[in-house]
Amino acid sequence: RRNEQAQAAFDSWKTESEARWREYKRRGELALEAELVRERRIEDIKRLDRERQKALASKAMAEKRDTDKAQARARREKSQRDEQRQRKRAERAAAAAQQERTMQQLRQQRQHNEAYVHTVRMWKTMMHDELR
Repeated sequence: RRNEQAQAAFDSWKTESEARWREYKRRGELALEAELVRERRIEDIKRLDRERQKALASKAMAEKRDTDKAQARARREKSQRDEQRQRKRAERAAAAAQQERTMQQLRQQRQHNEAYVHTVRMWKTMMHDELR
């Protein structure tokens, strides 16, 4: 009888002990799982942060590239406008020089014509005087 009581007490203790061990083991596994989840979350946050930094850097590079392109285009357009202005100025200067040459030629021709007319008049006067 005593043996049965001892056996029953032992069985009860063994069952409780096993239950406590299972609970302890379950809590340990839960803690371990929670730790793994926390580490995974930390890794995800780090990864997302790296991706965000990469995206920001990429965006900054794209903005810089766009800015550089716009500045280059502005410089090109300005140099084209400057060249066009210089070309027009040169064309106006050439036209003015051509006009000046034409005017000079006309003046010379008029002087030549006047001298010719004067010579003819003098000759006519001389002939007229001789004929008298």
